[in-house]
Amino acid sequence: MNDFQLDGSLSENELDRLNAFFESRDQGVANVEMLDGFFAALICGPEIVPISETLPMVWGLNFEFKTEDQETDTNLVMRHLSSVAMVLMRTLHELDAYEPVLFEDEDGFVPANAWPAASWPVSKCVGTSGIC
Repeated sequence: MNDFQLDGSLSENELDRLNAFFESRDQGVANVEMLDGFFAALICGPEIVPISETLPMVWGLNFEFKTEDQETDTNLVMRHLSSVAMVLMRTLHELDAYEPVLFEDEDGFVPANAWPAASWPVSKCVGTSGIC
């Protein structure tokens, strides 16, 4: 069993690992960019959403642990949630503290900014209102 830690931003390798995990599934969030936008929306929203309601939206409704790798991925998700929350709290005093997770392709293009692949803004919309 892995040790669970909530401190620290995810490394590039950890973000890549989570992204590969999400992209291999057909339910829940599609990628780390969507996860990041969803968490930012939940944290900035007017009401606290219990983690018991949040994780089924992240994983999909029928998620089950099957391997220790998935437990590690859950720990990474929780650490990312904590990291986003801490950085957003800093933005109350430092306006440029928060930068969303956006991946670039090999040409430096950020596909998440192009519709219909706009993962981050769509997930933020879903997280704040439930509809877009």
